Amino acid sequence: SKWNKVEHRLFCYITKNWAGKPLIDINTIVNLISSTTTAKGLEVKCVVDRNTYQTGLKANDEMMSRIDIEAVGPNESWNYVIRGFKFEYASLEWWVASRQMISQRHKDWVKPAKALQDCLDREMEKIVCSGKILGVVARGTDYVYMKPENHFIPCDTDEFIDYVRTYRKKLGYGAIYLATEDEDILEKFKQSFSEDELFFSEQQRFGNTGRVLMDVKVDRENDGFLRGMEYCLVVLMLSKCDGLLANCYCGGTEGAISLNGGRYKDIEVIDSGRY
Repeated sequence: SKWNKVEHRLFCYITKNWAGKPLIDINTIVNLISSTTTAKGLEVKCVVDRNTYQTGLKANDEMMSRIDIEAVGPNESWNYVIRGFKFEYASLEWWVASRQMISQRHKDWVKPAKALQDCLDREMEKIVCSGKILGVVARGTDYVYMKPENHFIPCDTDEFIDYVRTYRKKLGYGAIYLATEDEDILEKFKQSFSEDELFFSEQQRFGNTGRVLMDVKVDRENDGFLRGMEYCLVVLMLSKCDGLLANCYCGGTEGAISLNGGRYKDIEVIDSGRY
């Protein structure tokens, strides 16, 4: 702050505004800061950041280089916006850790509607397994065939199946719950695992449609609503598993981690880069 002229022009007026006033609690401090003004039109906005942050962390040069920062004028060296980390350079371990933290803090915020909860209860009854259940996300279709720019690359399906088999055995999972919208990937998993080892929900699945998946229309009544229900059901099922293994980052992976409430015993999201 020593050479920051913006802060010099702010803090002195805050100090004047609360001079002689006891700073007895956080609300008093916030109100006094927020009410600071000057004749030339200074306005101050102040809010309390109630997030929990890990202490004792030190940023190395590699972490500093990943900060997504944009200078804004005037006085760009003193005015800037930090949006977080540049995701293309950030490790997925960092992303997973951040989603777990959010999940733990807000685990009771999302409640399924009754119709969706009823579907979830019926699906959970179908999984008959004496051991732990590993949720597996295998994204395919448009992520594979269209190779959309800046999207995450799913790893090779055959290699992923081999890895799932090894991962399951190594960590002692009794069965897997597969989430995939790709009909070819489902068939490969069915050929690789027995009915006692593999569980999945019935949903619309696709091959190479030549279009972004959300633009594909299915000839059935209320298709948009039903596909939304199917997607939400699968994400909720993943969130109920004991662990999670994904072939890339995607919306289903993020949704499952965010809804899990920090209960996953194991999480791994394979990083094969971006298109």
